[in-house]
Amino acid sequence: MKRQAIPSKNTRLAQQKMILQCQRYRLFGKEEYKFLTHKTGKLTKIHAQPRFLLTELLRILDTEQITMPGYSTFQKIIGAATSDEQKRLNACIRQQVPENIKSEINDLLTMDGQFYQLTALKK
Repeated sequence: MKRQAIPSKNTRLAQQKMILQCQRYRLFGKEEYKFLTHKTGKLTKIHAQPRFLLTELLRILDTEQITMPGYSTFQKIIGAATSDEQKRLNACIRQQVPENIKSEINDLLTMDGQFYQLTALKK
């Protein structure tokens, strides 16, 4: 049996480009990375759950007709956005919450026996 030749990289990329054009999609690149990073920053203010963010990013890619990047790219974008949002919220708390309230919150989050006091309040 004769093996078929594998198309060259140039041939494969040319075919990929034609398919994307026919489907009106664009290849994920630097500009799309910046776009998704910006969108993710806004989304984390609504909900910082990684599963929510991934679902929304996939929806955005579909709506904007952009090819999907690798999984590690999603991890990088979502990880950076959630970290930035946590820093922003911590700064807000440091600047705007009075010391006596901070102290009460810390007391609720201190472990007393086997439960946090906050857990006892919830029950």
